[in-house]
Amino acid sequence: MKKITQLLVVTLAVMGMACSADKKNGSGKDGFTPQPINFSSAPAAGDSSNAQAGLNPPHGQMGHRCDIEVGAPLNSAPKAALPATPAVTSTPTPVPVSPQPVQVSPQPVATAPGMNPPHGQPGHSCAVAVGAPLPK
Repeated sequence: MKKITQLLVVTLAVMGMACSADKKNGSGKDGFTPQPINFSSAPAAGDSSNAQAGLNPPHGQMGHRCDIEVGAPLNSAPKAALPATPAVTSTPTPVPVSPQPVQVSPQPVATAPGMNPPHGQPGHSCAVAVGAPLPK
């Protein structure tokens, strides 16, 4: 664990020196000097110069206004909002459910010898279907 920590510290130190050297030169390793980007006037990629022409660019493009049509002049008044349609709610009609009485046979059902009797009867096995042969 100590070796990993030492390796991490050395790696970070080397990276820090490399970054500070680039800052002194004003350029990266490839000689490229980054230029600041002015987002307020730069058209978005794929923009067909609509924003430069004062027209509303497509959705997702820099300078797009959702309140006016695509291609409309940017100084246009917002389009009229569509009237809100009331939500249709329906109340479900309750369906009466009458409970079915549970039929309990007071008389024991006769089962052939060696067969599984109905639930609750003496000798019944829940692991075997009612009326099926019982394991020996």
